Amino acid sequence: MAAEITGSGSGTSSGVRKVTFEIDWHTSGTAIGDSARGDGVAGKVTANWTNKEVTLIHDLGTKYLAVDVLDIGGDIAGTANQWLDTGVLDEVQLRYVDDNTILLDFGSAATANHRFHVNIIG
Repeated sequence: MAAEITGSGSGTSSGVRKVTFEIDWHTSGTAIGDSARGDGVAGKVTANWTNKEVTLIHDLGTKYLAVDVLDIGGDIAGTANQWLDTGVLDEVQLRYVDDNTILLDFGSAATANHRFHVNIIG
């Protein structure tokens, strides 16, 4: 996985940065398997697969985020490499946890080992 966190800024502003995640879906338990943050920092993904929830620690320090979720295999979207509608109950809901963390609540259960790519910009 390629690490990609970029940012620029001056003074007290940290500028806009992007963090990526790869989600490897499971159907039960809490083990994250191959799910990881793009820069490889451990401990930034937790999951409750039974509840269809994935928590991502982005460390961007803001609640002002743009988030997109790519359905790599088309498991939920129906077509491979299609963006999911965020905020739509049957695809994926985004929940603010704190300024460094969001929770993705998938309304439709993906099949085991299905992959999602998540970009968070803030």
